[in-house]
Amino acid sequence: MNLSRYWNWRIAAIAAIAAPLSVLLHELAHVGALEFGGMAAHLRGFSMGMPVGYFWNFEGLENAKAHFGATDAVFAIAALVGPITTLVIAYGGLLVYRRFPNPIFWTSAFVAILLRMVGVSLNMPRFIDGSMDTSDEAIAAHFSGVPLSSFYWPSLLVGYLCIYLLVKTIGREKRVPLALSAFIGGAVGYFSVDTLANLFIFRPEVWVR
Repeated sequence: MNLSRYWNWRIAAIAAIAAPLSVLLHELAHVGALEFGGMAAHLRGFSMGMPVGYFWNFEGLENAKAHFGATDAVFAIAALVGPITTLVIAYGGLLVYRRFPNPIFWTSAFVAILLRMVGVSLNMPRFIDGSMDTSDEAIAAHFSGVPLSSFYWPSLLVGYLCIYLLVKTIGREKRVPLALSAFIGGAVGYFSVDTLANLFIFRPEVWVR
């Protein structure tokens, strides 16, 4: 069997680096928006940007709101800037790749939006039963006073549209190996960096709520 028909090591390596970087930028956007809104914020874990002393869920952020005297708008904006950052990386990478067809741009864009869409899609059961209270879309909706569907469905639509456009930019014969390599490489890279960072930088207590 010709492995190159289904796998591309270069794409996998690029994705392994780009995936954790895109997640880190997403989380730092949350932290920056919270800090700009007047409250102390930090990375509690590699992929956990939140107010100091509070968790990224309805209860935690309501408590942070009372403690810091912040407005609902601060939390709604802070929740949205993470996904917006990911979309800027993805659509920006798509536009740059169309002008300069370097695989670094395509892979970085693809793995950033794919990981994001996997997370959003896996939240579908909680969206359906109304128990979603930790996702960016849920928090933005909660503090904006609008139905969760106002953010959840557009997030899915815009995200999967980007994936479709990225896949369409490459030849049919390359779609499977590039997409598969980017997904697996990105997943391995992200989970490896996330686990190591939490164990050796943020410490094991990061997992304790």
